[in-house]
Amino acid sequence: MKQTARQKFVSNVLPPLVMLAAAIIVLEIITEDGLGLVNELVIPGPQKIVTNTIAFFKLGVGDYESTLVNVLAGYVISIPLGLLIAGLLAQSKLSIKAFSPIIVVLAVTPMMVLIPILVMWTSFAWWTRILAVVLQSTPIIVLNALSGFTDVPQEKNELALVYGASKAKRFFKIVVPQAWPRIFTGLRLGVINATLGIIATEFLILGTGMGYRITVACNFLKFPLVFGCIIIMALTSYLMMMVVSIIEKRVLIWKQ
Repeated sequence: MKQTARQKFVSNVLPPLVMLAAAIIVLEIITEDGLGLVNELVIPGPQKIVTNTIAFFKLGVGDYESTLVNVLAGYVISIPLGLLIAGLLAQSKLSIKAFSPIIVVLAVTPMMVLIPILVMWTSFAWWTRILAVVLQSTPIIVLNALSGFTDVPQEKNELALVYGASKAKRFFKIVVPQAWPRIFTGLRLGVINATLGIIATEFLILGTGMGYRITVACNFLKFPLVFGCIIIMALTSYLMMMVVSIIEKRVLIWKQ
C-alpha cells in the first residue's frame, strides 16, 4: 500500500526532527548558556554555535567555497575513474586477483598519512586537494562496483551466450544493470571518503578551506565556530549523499 505524503512525513521525517529538537534543548540546558554543567571548551551551547557560525560566514564564504569546489571536483573525477577501473578489472579473474589487494590497501589507508607524500610530489600545487579526494574516494567506488560486476547469476551469462551476445554486449546489457545497487552503494561511500579526504588535506595544507578554518579556530579556542564548521561539513556530506540516493532511485526506476 502506497504511503501518503503525510504518512511519509510522520514515519520518516518527524522522528529525526523530534530527536534533533530534543538534543538541542538538552544541550542548551546543560551547557554554559543554561545550567553550566558542561564547560564551553567541551561542548558549546547550540545558540553560541549558530551565532558564531553566522558571524563567520557574514565575513565571506571563501573557505567553504574552496572546500566545496575541491570536493566536488575530486568526487566527479572519481566516479568515471572508479567505474572504468572496475569495468576493466572485471574482464579478467587474474586482474581481479592481482589488483584487488592494492585497491583494498588504498581504500583503508587514511589520507592523513599520504598528504606529506602528495605535497612532496606536487609542491603544494592547487590540484593537490583534488588529487587527495580522488585517491580517497576512487578505491571504495572501485571495490563496490567490482563486487557488483562479478556477482552476476551464471545462468544469465549462459543464456546470453546461447543467443550469441558478444562480451561487450553481455557486460553492458546484463552485468551493469545487475550491478547498479552496489555501484550506488560505492558512490554513497565515496561521498563520505571525499569529505574526509578534503578535510584531512586542509588540516595539513593550510591557507584556505574548512579544515584550515577548523584548525585556526581550535588554536584560538573558538570552539563554537569549530562545532559550526563541523556541522556544516556534515550537512554538506549528507546533502551530497541525498543527491546520490535520488539519482539512484531514478536510475533503478528507469532500469525496471
